[in-house]
Order: sequence, then structure tokens, then C-alpha cells
Amino acid sequence: MHQNITCYNSSDPAALNASQLYDKPSDTGYFWNRDDQQKPLPPCSAIIDALSNGTCEVCRGEQVFVVCQGLSESVAMWMEGSSKGIEKGIEISTYECDQLIQKAETPTTAPTSAPTSAPTTALTAVSIIIIISLVVGLAVYLKYRRKRRSENKQDPEAAAMKPLNGGQPTDVMTVDEIPNGRG
Repeated sequence: MHQNITCYNSSDPAALNASQLYDKPSDTGYFWNRDDQQKPLPPCSAIIDALSNGTCEVCRGEQVFVVCQGLSESVAMWMEGSSKGIEKGIEISTYECDQLIQKAETPTTAPTSAPTSAPTTALTAVSIIIIISLVVGLAVYLKYRRKRRSENKQDPEAAAMKPLNGGQPTDVMTVDEIPNGRG
């Protein structure tokens, strides 16, 4: 476990676009800086391990969190984010690190999380079943037509006797020609 950890959080939606974190009174140097605003903040589940890379790390969970190590007690943490080219202060407050570490160990959804893929998986499965059914149905139909064609080629006279496309057989008596038993 890291020593001398200080944590902060922000429920301000602008914190998702945070670009820098520094000590407000001294206004010199950044504890954390994000150059690429298009790249989302990392989830908090890996934040503690990332502290070895710098003094502070910013992550997202239910809110935006900041975890710093080795800060002096006189630091007045200040977070800024860009909003259409204008630097904007973001409200940030101290937070219990134990709660953050506990939440980081329990997966949470991020404020900007995408919908789960379960509906997509079900839709894909149904689509595959429909496609397989269509392919099997087409194969059975083509096999039936091929069989029927080959039967017609082998015995043309018998083929002429079979109903064609739902019509009547060709060598059959009409209703008027059928003798009835009544006299």
C-alpha cells in the first residue's frame, strides 16, 4: 500500500474533461496534466497501481476521483478543464481514500459508460439462427427442385401425368366424362 495518500472527488460533469490539476496558491507546476481531451479518463480500478508514474492520478467511477501521494498539508488542490477553449475551474473536495480504494476494488459503471452488449449479443444470436434457417430452407428447396427435374428427364410421360404448378393432370377425364352410377 502506498504511503501518505490524499484523495479528492468531483461530481461536476466538467470533471470528465479535466485537463490539469495543481496547487492553487502556488500556481506552479502541475500534479497531473492531460494533453489529449479525446482520450477518456481511466477507470479507478487500476488507479492505485498508476501512482508509481507520478504524484497524482485522475480516474472515473461514479464520479471523478483524484489520488495523490506525498502532498504537503498546505496544498490547495485545484482542477481545471477546457470548455470550448476556455479554462474553467472545477469543484473538487477531499475524499476518504479508504472508500475510494474499496470502490475501486468493486467494479462500478462510469458516468460516460456505454450500454452493455447483452442486447447486441442476443440480437446477433437471433440473426444467426434466422440466417441458418434460411440457408437450410433454400438448400431443401433446391434439392427438391433438382430431384423433380431429374425425375422429369428420366420419364417424360410420367412427368406429364403429374400436376404442374397446382394445375390438373393432362391425361385425366373431365367431370362431364366421368360415368356416374345413376342411370
